[in-house]
Amino acid sequence: MRILILKVVSVLSLLGLAVLSFVLSKISWEEIESHLARVPYRCPLKALTGFQCALCGMTHSWLALLKGNIHRAFHFNPLGPLLLVLFCLICFFIIMGNASSIEKFSPTHEHKRISALIAVCGLSLFMVARNIFKF
Repeated sequence: MRILILKVVSVLSLLGLAVLSFVLSKISWEEIESHLARVPYRCPLKALTGFQCALCGMTHSWLALLKGNIHRAFHFNPLGPLLLVLFCLICFFIIMGNASSIEKFSPTHEHKRISALIAVCGLSLFMVARNIFKF
């Protein structure tokens, strides 16, 4: 049952990205920018320290990527396109995988902790590099 739920969620996620990409193709970038400028949310780290966090610009990056502007997507946040591609690949492999292969690679509690530690360290290093080299 868990495998079926994962597959359904993956299919719906990819379909949602396709629909969002289609809708965004009909909207000009200036309209998107004006709507995003009215969003009251700001990064707390940037507000307190003036430094960009690892995820600053991720929404703009994903929107630019879904609009087909890869150069602008990398400009907003270099991780944006990479994480979106990784997300799509994970969904694709879940959809295409059979139940035994998905169960075989189901992470243990220790693997989850190690993965979280690697993700936090990687994002922290990216944040430091991003603020030193200004990309």
